[in-house]
Amino acid sequence: MAYATAADLCSFMQVPSVDTATAELILQGVSDAMDEWAGQTLAQADVTGILVDGNGSAEVLLPGVPVNSIASIELLGADGTWTLLTAGVDFDWDTSGVLRRRWPRQDYATDLAPSWPNRLQCIRAAYNRGTGGLSKKLQFVCLGASARLMPNPMGLISEQIGGMQLRYGAKVAGIEFTAIEQRILDRASDSFLA
Repeated sequence: MAYATAADLCSFMQVPSVDTATAELILQGVSDAMDEWAGQTLAQADVTGILVDGNGSAEVLLPGVPVNSIASIELLGADGTWTLLTAGVDFDWDTSGVLRRRWPRQDYATDLAPSWPNRLQCIRAAYNRGTGGLSKKLQFVCLGASARLMPNPMGLISEQIGGMQLRYGAKVAGIEFTAIEQRILDRASDSFLA
């Protein structure tokens, strides 16, 4: 989902209209580039069926933060069957995405510390992560970068102002963020990891 709409872009650019299909394509591309810059989706999302590698330790990390809720955590047994684990009994979690194994019973003297298996893709997770509302600053980044990519929104070929004439041509540009936009994206990314 794009972080702004074609109507938002019209308002931002102060033009009466834009080609909606082009605007939506550009807005989505910029939104994807913002996510790539941050290393995760900036908006809230449900993640289902993601496979996480076990590492043999008591903690593993779910990708994407903040983690808002856990729908399910399953563990792949040596026999190839999935076992549903229970939060607060089999594991604890926090908003930074850490899943921590819990002691199976209260007999700490005889049990080894619990850990996740040391196997690839042995933990299957379903959870919700990200922020509920995109900040106005992040929306500004999306709109600013998108506006720079929009092809001549007024459809002008040339215009004359007094004794000066300007000719417009198609300019091919990639998605590039300005220094201030980069700082906003860096802060957004850092705030998720704080």
